[in-house]
Amino acid sequence: MARQDKRPGESIDSMLRKFKRKVKNEGTLQELKKRERFEKPSEKKKRDLKAAKKRTYQQQFPQFFPEFVGKFVISVNLICDWSELLFGKVAYGLS
Repeated sequence: MARQDKRPGESIDSMLRKFKRKVKNEGTLQELKKRERFEKPSEKKKRDLKAAKKRTYQQQFPQFFPEFVGKFVISVNLICDWSELLFGKVAYGLS
């Protein structure tokens, strides 16, 4: 459970920002959305398989998945033409 105590001289805005960051890092909202409705075991299995496939592709083809640091993209180059076959469109990145 996220908890943020008010320090002397701290504004409500900064306290609220810290609280929101804690909630986001703990994954509280993500867990809440996940538990909003019942997920059948078959749906869970499909979701897990999809995530495993994505992890495998990311490990095998790291050039297709840019590394994100905050909101900035680090050195992503033009991806070759056959990515069109894999993803249905050509992906462009920033250098």
